[in-house]
This record gives sequence, structure tokens and C-alpha cells, in this order.
Amino acid sequence: MLVSSRKRLLIVGHGMAATRLVRDLEEKSPGQFAITIVGEEKLGGYNRVLLSSLLAGESDEASLAMQDQSWYRQHEILLIAGDAVSGIDLGRQSATTESGRKLNWDYLVLATGSRAARLPIPGVGLEGVMTLRTLHEAKQLIARSRDAGNPESDKKAVVVGGGLLGLEAACALWARGMQVTVVHNESWPMNRQLDGEAGELL
Repeated sequence: MLVSSRKRLLIVGHGMAATRLVRDLEEKSPGQFAITIVGEEKLGGYNRVLLSSLLAGESDEASLAMQDQSWYRQHEILLIAGDAVSGIDLGRQSATTESGRKLNWDYLVLATGSRAARLPIPGVGLEGVMTLRTLHEAKQLIARSRDAGNPESDKKAVVVGGGLLGLEAACALWARGMQVTVVHNESWPMNRQLDGEAGELL
């Protein structure tokens, strides 16, 4: 029986960083590693930067994909989607997924990204209180904004956060016809990028 001499590379997380990593590895060191990618979401890596454009109706879901499924098959990369890693054993160099799958590795990369911050106040778990971090969340927001452009509609949205991402989300919801209010805890929006005078103009 032939035993592969390739080192096993396990990548936990399948966001933009992980997708760029495997793409660079296959371009610069093709076939060097036996790569497995495990992602919590039920689809391949996509460009989260474009979620606001999707929400605004300026792009479609297909345009978000960074690599199609055939690319992974062509490069013999095992993609496990919709099955988050729930445990890592550094001593045994193994990982366990929520479904109970065991994965062994020679090299491990953690590329899980971040999660959207939620306010530590009562009510954040109520229906209609949402974040914009994943494609699933963008679809939920799109569904809730339906019919907002109808003259008889009075659908309202409150966006907490006046930074770049918050304003992008606010503009996207406004483009869908919603009445949008932005709440920000600083004296002017985009305070990390703009001074007070520029913020006032914005």
C-alpha cells in the first residue's frame, strides 16, 4: 500500500484568510501538503467584504465566492463544510468536529476569524436583533427588508455602530427602502478614519 509522503495540513476556519492561504500554497508549493479545511458555515470561502453590496442588491451570491468547488477537487483539497471543530488535542495532533469526525494533522492553522460584537444589554437575543457577519445573516436581513420600498411600508432599521461597516450596512438597508437610524457612541461617524470636521461633513 502506498503511503503519501505529503504532510497533513489542517486548516480550521474557511474565511478569506484560509482561502487565500490555500490558494497561495497551491500556487507556490503545489502538492506539498495534503490539505483539509474545516468550516462552520455550509459553503466554501467567500468575500465577506461584499456582504454589504449583496445586502444593497448591488451584487449576487455567486459573486462572493472566492473559489468554486471544482477548484478544491482539482487540487485534491478536502473541504468539510458545516461541521465546526469542537476540540483540539495538541498532544495527539488531532481535532474533533461537532459531528464526531476525527482529523489528524502534522501542521495546524487556526483561521477562525472574528465574531460580530453584541451589546452586553438585555434584549440582544430578541427576534429582529441581528448582526451582519455571515452570508446567512445577510440573507436574513434581505428577507426582513422585503417590501420596504413599497410606499405604504414603514419598515425601520437601527444600526448600532457608525464605523465603516456600520455605515455600509446602513446605506445598504436604505437602498432597500428602509428608514434607517444610525446610533454611534462617538461624536461623529467613522471617528477612527476621519477627524471631527470631516465627520461633520459626512
